[in-house]
Amino acid sequence: MSAGFPRVGTLAAIAPFALWMALMLALPSSLEAYALRTAVVGFLVVALVIGFCPWRQAICDFFSTRRFFAALGWGFSTGIVAFFIWVLPEQSEWYRRFFIIGPAQSVDASLGSRWLLTVKVIGSAFVIAPVEELFYRHFLYRFVSDTTVGRSSTRPIRFDLSAFLWTTLLFAAGHNRFLVAAIVGAAYCLVAVRAGLAAAIVAHITTNLILGFYVLEFAQWQFW
Repeated sequence: MSAGFPRVGTLAAIAPFALWMALMLALPSSLEAYALRTAVVGFLVVALVIGFCPWRQAICDFFSTRRFFAALGWGFSTGIVAFFIWVLPEQSEWYRRFFIIGPAQSVDASLGSRWLLTVKVIGSAFVIAPVEELFYRHFLYRFVSDTTVGRSSTRPIRFDLSAFLWTTLLFAAGHNRFLVAAIVGAAYCLVAVRAGLAAAIVAHITTNLILGFYVLEFAQWQFW
């Protein structure tokens, strides 16, 4: 392994998240802007998977081993539980008053915006979820625990209390539902420790995908 690989690997884990945040600050809060962010960051992720050899090799190795089925099992089950953790407390007015920051968001659900709503579901599940996992559970966790962050391995990581707490708290700080975000972020982190980064990615994708369908089916726009 070359000496420059960890540095390149770190950049590959940070760049998509940094680009997503930069575009979120630069662009207006609209479905059109979200679609643009999804396209730009999604293109970067695909380019990194294709062009960054260690990622490509890790993915190929992952699909060829039994860890693939273990990651799916842990990921799907954790993702489903995380969805209920995210939405069920909304039934409590006390929770809505003290544990949600900012007003409820509104989304144009007219017929002309349906394709943008579909992009929103796809983007939240298949773009931002992997991007957040690469940043929080791969880069940040390994950085705090002083583990090589350049490796895109899907193997489990060792548990480190300081890394666990920092990752969980910063993940929660990035969401307006900070209490449930902390619980869900902790669950994703434990899954990454137990079954690997791929399991955490599957869990996050599962949660966001179910949440997207739930929002569309029951017009629960406050979650977006």
